[in-house]
Amino acid sequence: MFIDSTTIFEQKGTSLATVVSNGTSSYVVDLGGPAIGGSQGRDLGVGPDSNGPFLTLTINGLATTGTNVTLQFALQGAPDNGSGAPGTYRTMLMSPVYTAAQLEQVGLADYVFPIVLPPVAPGQAPPRFLQLTYTLGGTSPVITAGTIFAGLTIGRDDQVFYQSGFTPPPASGAGA
Repeated sequence: MFIDSTTIFEQKGTSLATVVSNGTSSYVVDLGGPAIGGSQGRDLGVGPDSNGPFLTLTINGLATTGTNVTLQFALQGAPDNGSGAPGTYRTMLMSPVYTAAQLEQVGLADYVFPIVLPPVAPGQAPPRFLQLTYTLGGTSPVITAGTIFAGLTIGRDDQVFYQSGFTPPPASGAGA
């Protein structure tokens, strides 16, 4: 996985309790600017292949209080408002609603929401600014511990694990 400091929403080790209480990511990713392409955001590319770009979140050490605690993430994009600042943000994609128990599981806790960015809607300019939002749910939910990393990455960092003794099938046409 390749990480660029200009495409980070949350630096590694950021307090999850702090960002969730704020409701939006600590950093806004700016895909435009005079040096990059003016007021319109650059196209990061899309595709179902393994190159991305991916929205990648990792959560570690999550602890909560409350009943039926849930957490949902959303990626939002906004155009330039004409003065180099974000206009109105629109939700581009949303994660599933995760329970605290799901986020505490081994595997999910390390690699939460690896999803390829969606294409821009037809007739719509690519957003210049991107941010994440966090929605905490449940009865009296409080995050008491945990850290987060969130950013746009290129390339996969996961791998498939097979059960012990697994023998892969022969390559297409082989062994016939």
